Amino acid sequence: MSESVDPSSNFKQRVAFLLDERNAKSSRPAKLVTVLIVALILISAFQVVLRSSAAHHAAHHAAQFHVVFGGIKGNASIEAVESPTFNAHSTGQLERFIHRLTSEMANLGHATNTHESFASTSPNLLHQHIHRKSGANVLSLFVFVELLSAPKKDYYAVLAGLIPALEELKS
Repeated sequence: MSESVDPSSNFKQRVAFLLDERNAKSSRPAKLVTVLIVALILISAFQVVLRSSAAHHAAHHAAQFHVVFGGIKGNASIEAVESPTFNAHSTGQLERFIHRLTSEMANLGHATNTHESFASTSPNLLHQHIHRKSGANVLSLFVFVELLSAPKKDYYAVLAGLIPALEELKS
């Protein structure tokens, strides 16, 4: 009998529940992968906001992953972002993360973009709010919803590629 994750229990379990509600409740491998991802996020020099990207965006944008950190639409490089949600001394970590994510996902046939398609300057965005209130390094990672609901083989391949990218953000 599988054990379900109670969203009102401790912090890590709540985060795991939110990140992977579909699998975390019933699959031990999914729990282990989710906990590893949560742990990497918690020990990183960046706070990572994971969000799903709506299916209707796929028709307009070729990328399945969007990493945003305060840029306007069309900013194609980290240096082009005028009001980033990270501190200048963390630029190298962000560059390594984006490079590794792009490489890992390209191996799986998935594209990664930053601000080529989306702006992230609204003060109402969670990563903007967190950075403004705490000064923390924050980025949002949008993952195409079809990958989150993909068959287990594809889903776990994406998670396996995400882990080494997140390791680039360790403090």
